[in-house]
Amino acid sequence: MKCHRYNEANPVRAGMVEHQQQYHRSSYRGNAGLGDDRLLSPHELYRGLGLNEAERFASYRQLSDCELTKDELLEIRALMNPAAPRGRPRKLLARK
Repeated sequence: MKCHRYNEANPVRAGMVEHQQQYHRSSYRGNAGLGDDRLLSPHELYRGLGLNEAERFASYRQLSDCELTKDELLEIRALMNPAAPRGRPRKLLARK
């Protein structure tokens, strides 16, 4: 959900809108229960936000209102950097 929150909040961080629901190309309104979005197909993680639609809407709004920390932003941006190393570091074997 962290990456989803990152994407939904991009227009806010860019100063294009004051709140995510104002950006017309965002899935926020549909996921938050503020409008119908026929293009949305709920992900398993989204469905896990509540036992019913009303609970999921409320949970989504609450999650989305929590800004990502600076560390979370850095983590996501580093993972999106194609030049960043991937995987776990391998142990270097000493040559004999």
